[in-house]
Amino acid sequence: MATVPDSMIMVNGYSQPKDGKELECKDRIQVFLNEGREHPHLKSFTFSLGADGLVHWMARADSAEEYLAHLETIAGHIDRLADIRDLGRVEVIGPASELEKLKTNKYLTNAVYYETEGGW
Repeated sequence: MATVPDSMIMVNGYSQPKDGKELECKDRIQVFLNEGREHPHLKSFTFSLGADGLVHWMARADSAEEYLAHLETIAGHIDRLADIRDLGRVEVIGPASELEKLKTNKYLTNAVYYETEGGW
């Protein structure tokens, strides 16, 4: 059985490209993935595209500190996305002690937080 650290953070997010910006949004996904490979703070980082153009992304980090390091690395890319997509729901899942460390980050202030009850 796989084990995960007690401090693991999971983040799920959704965004919708603005009209006429679908291809540019899709191209930016590769930028995010490349940046993540060059500065690996995460256990996993994936994107998927729905038939309706909705972009779903998932990130997993061993701790809030590692996720914050990831956000610092990609902050400039996130800021440039504001012109080409509308950010939807962001969900952050993890232990209460780790969630508290993330709530003041400007990219996560409107997120919905879920405290983990257990898992493996």
